Amino acid sequence: NVSPVVLTPGFIKSPITDSFDFKIPVMVPTEKAVKKIISRLEKGKTKIVFPVSLAVSTFLTSLLPHRLKIWVLSKIRQYK
Repeated sequence: NVSPVVLTPGFIKSPITDSFDFKIPVMVPTEKAVKKIISRLEKGKTKIVFPVSLAVSTFLTSLLPHRLKIWVLSKIRQYK
């Protein structure tokens, strides 16, 4: 019996994220991410998204017109 699950985590602390040369807005410690994923899987969730703040800001950014979105994202990249 297979049940699909959509997992959309933000940035999880790892050797890969440690190597990034830009500021990461919301970093989730590995242990906390694992606990969240396991807890939500045990509850039967089919969509797991965290952190909520990053999910909301990504959704709101997606609603912007393309040119404004590019401008906003370029400003965020400049912020370190």
